[in-house]
Amino acid sequence: RHFRSKNDILALLIDDIEETLLVDIKKNNKQGLVTLSIIEKIMIDHISDIQQRKVVTFQVIAEIISLWDKKLNKKVYGVIEKYIGHIKGILDIGAAKGYINKDAYLDSAALLFFSMTQGLVNLLALSHYEFDLRAKYKSLWSIFSQAVFTVKTVK
Repeated sequence: RHFRSKNDILALLIDDIEETLLVDIKKNNKQGLVTLSIIEKIMIDHISDIQQRKVVTFQVIAEIISLWDKKLNKKVYGVIEKYIGHIKGILDIGAAKGYINKDAYLDSAALLFFSMTQGLVNLLALSHYEFDLRAKYKSLWSIFSQAVFTVKTVK
């Protein structure tokens, strides 16, 4: 396939990003799993994807932001909103089952989940891939899970 511009390539990559992000959610969002398990498995799959693909998914998002292209920004914003919406949906189920702290702001928790991954990717890329991604993830996950999930589901 021939591309006329860098923006055309990035637009195609956005479609791939959407598929990649949502596949991790869909394959882990199975009945019978506790919400904490689902969310953590999604994060672990993201970490695995990041390590295998050298952070391409999240770095493409950062590249698009830097271009200030309204059309690309709108497209990637829609993908991120869809992703955050799916995460919030899982958290909503957890709240209904009593797994989520009653004081947790689910919209903010879903955004924080995305932001943790994006932040890790940025640091990993800037460090020339020289830090232990899983170790950083574990400490972030600990803070996230303690803030969002009830004590009975964190253990």
